[in-house]
Amino acid sequence: MTKHVRLKRQAIWSLLFFVLFGSLNFSPATQTPTAQAADSGWPADKLRGLNMPFRPTDGLVTTQNPPDFSWAHIAGASQYQLQVGRDASMAAPEFDVTLNVNYHNFPVTFDTGIWYWQVRYRTASGWSDWSTVREFRIDENAVPFPVPDLQGLISQVEAGHPRIWTNAEDLAAFRALRLEGKSKQIFDTLEASVIANLNKNVPNEPTFPYMNNEVPTSSAQFVEAQRVLRNYSEAALGLMVDSAFAYLITGNAAYGADAKSRLLKIASWNPFGSTKYEIQDQVHRAIAYRSAIVYDWIYELLSPTERQTVQNMIQTRTGTLIDKVLVQHAIPQNPYDSHGWTTMGYIAIISVALMHDLPEADDWFARTVPAYINILPPWGGEDGSWSQGTGYWQWSSSSNKELMDILLSAGVINLYDKAFSRNEGLYPLYMFPHGSPTGVFGNDAHYTPGAPSVTMLNRLAQMYQDVRLKWQAEAIGVPTTGLQEYFYGDADLGSRPPMDLPKGKWFETTGYVAMHSELYDPDRTSLYFRSSPYGSYSHVQAEQNSFIIHAFGEPLAVKSGYYDFYDSPHHRGFTKQTFSANAITFDGRRGQPIENIDADGAVLGFATHPDFDAVTGDASAAYKADLTKAMCHL
Repeated sequence: MTKHVRLKRQAIWSLLFFVLFGSLNFSPATQTPTAQAADSGWPADKLRGLNMPFRPTDGLVTTQNPPDFSWAHIAGASQYQLQVGRDASMAAPEFDVTLNVNYHNFPVTFDTGIWYWQVRYRTASGWSDWSTVREFRIDENAVPFPVPDLQGLISQVEAGHPRIWTNAEDLAAFRALRLEGKSKQIFDTLEASVIANLNKNVPNEPTFPYMNNEVPTSSAQFVEAQRVLRNYSEAALGLMVDSAFAYLITGNAAYGADAKSRLLKIASWNPFGSTKYEIQDQVHRAIAYRSAIVYDWIYELLSPTERQTVQNMIQTRTGTLIDKVLVQHAIPQNPYDSHGWTTMGYIAIISVALMHDLPEADDWFARTVPAYINILPPWGGEDGSWSQGTGYWQWSSSSNKELMDILLSAGVINLYDKAFSRNEGLYPLYMFPHGSPTGVFGNDAHYTPGAPSVTMLNRLAQMYQDVRLKWQAEAIGVPTTGLQEYFYGDADLGSRPPMDLPKGKWFETTGYVAMHSELYDPDRTSLYFRSSPYGSYSHVQAEQNSFIIHAFGEPLAVKSGYYDFYDSPHHRGFTKQTFSANAITFDGRRGQPIENIDADGAVLGFATHPDFDAVTGDASAAYKADLTKAMCHL
């Protein structure tokens, strides 16, 4: 045996020893929803659960300059004082700001290196104790991300129309995209559909059979009626948006007239009738924000009276959305709400579309855009991962991009500069690669990589000029026809398989691990592991320390159960349960609690090497007091 081989084997066994029996951590701590320090002067119930986490977390090495700051909202607090400095004693902070919200982004960049921060709150009883001082380090290669104050953000919104996806200055170039390449294919298909539907009647307001909850809202009958309602409404909205986009691109009067008649008809639908929020929140919000987009695109075709009609409808529906996700369940206080997070983004879109036309739009903007900039992503962190699994990554990433693209075109801010956004492409590359027979973890994990993944990969490849992401989109090979594809992608960008990346990866923020025989080979053998600080809440299940194995395009060790609809008898009674996963149960299939964000796991160590990958996970906390220890070594 040569000395080189002996040293190599010694190195391998050393790595394995530390991963399996120690707590090896190759990367700095990143954002999790669990408090990272004692914060003994703060209410204990605010340091866990659904509360806003303290960010940046203690020990974070950030590639975003400066990082996002947030902390728990305290009921009754009138002010928060945030201090940031270069000395752990905080005797002379370099930044000292007083705020009335529990989050903040600074309008200037920081020097690179080590920083410290602390925060306290003020109630009628006076100022609280300071939070524990947390340390973070700004990497020397960090990307600048200064965020203007509220008035600065508002002042940057385009004064005229359009401002959704394009603006007056860029409109000619945006229209010219239709002349060649993929953009031409997308637009030609859309225009043909618009022409085919020009003479069709605008759909009447839909009906709903259970307006007074004649059957339980969780019943199969109610859910099926919701599905029918949503499909009907989506079809009506789709025709309206398509005609408006065709008008935006061509200026064709017939297309504009069609979009206008559809918009005015939909504006007549009763916002407290069959399409009200309580019946189907996704329908209610879609009517509001897509009508706002169409309003922006055909603004010049609407008379003052018609504009007022549309504004009134949007204002009424948006008022309901604000009450639901900014008052009753305030996302900036409790960000872990899948539908609520998406809805807050749609309110922001509405505010941008109606800015300068409707006075209330300024308030909507103020209550959503700064918070959205700060919180993105609620279910992840700087490493680009999404704790709700691959199925809901697809849907959430798409809705995130809707606002990101609009803020960019309207001149507000470029959210693609955030660390999360810059690293997001690694998540589908490792957790949802081409050729996967299913997704992994969480609801809708039965979906395979398809059109939604291709769309997101095309956009990310375009924005970051990443040839690996373009290769992944091509390898999936599914055609996409969504409107965003009109301006997504870069025909001049080459593509290359991810040969330069390690075969395994640990997403520290979300506790996901992927191990592959090869990233580029669809016949790869892959193992996926979850031990996450995001518990079993929302769209993920009670599956800490569980694993999934795929090989040669087939699922081998599977996550069983299916997602028929949220909280169905099967979903709650089987799919959410630990015994449906490759994880430990005891005493007659007892496992981890469902719907509990504090039922946490933790990856204690991970090593990747050309010859092997290894991970250790600890799910002891997920079993609460039922088990004293629950470890997994793979």
